[in-house]
Amino acid sequence: MSTASTLQRAAQDAARGDLGKARYRPHGLLRTYPGDVTLCAALAKLYWDMKQPGMAGRYWYLCDSKTEDMQIAVATFEKECGGDPWIILKRLKLPIDPLEMKEGFAKTQVLQLLEDCQKKHKRTPRFPNERTPNKPGAKKKKKRGQFMDALALLGCGGLVFILMFVFVIGMITITAWLMH
Repeated sequence: MSTASTLQRAAQDAARGDLGKARYRPHGLLRTYPGDVTLCAALAKLYWDMKQPGMAGRYWYLCDSKTEDMQIAVATFEKECGGDPWIILKRLKLPIDPLEMKEGFAKTQVLQLLEDCQKKHKRTPRFPNERTPNKPGAKKKKKRGQFMDALALLGCGGLVFILMFVFVIGMITITAWLMH
């Protein structure tokens, strides 16, 4: 299914009043085509229609020409983030490193946020964010493996402790026999 037909179906869902279903269609496309401005704009419009200006502002944040509604939504989004550039960057969930973005308003806006983060927090967030898929060939975190390693270490440590305890008791018993 093409992007245009999916957006058309989302518009039909919205026209029927099923805004929840209409919202999920662009979300699915956004996972497939991260950073597509038209998808972000469509999603922002749906959130605006759902009376969620903060979420709409999140998706309109990197648009360069903003209408009055867009400006209200972006201001709401910034207010929800407390005006903190770190939180704004994390909530934008950028799919790529900002330095790899195409030149334009969005890149300029993100670089300004990074500069503000550096000034305020003395560091900047890492990209891509945790919710984005790993690049091909990158090693994935193995939380289950880490847990199993810790469990094995704990088991071995417990076994060594028990053996040392039995050894000490044995030495005390042998010493007591020799003393009698």
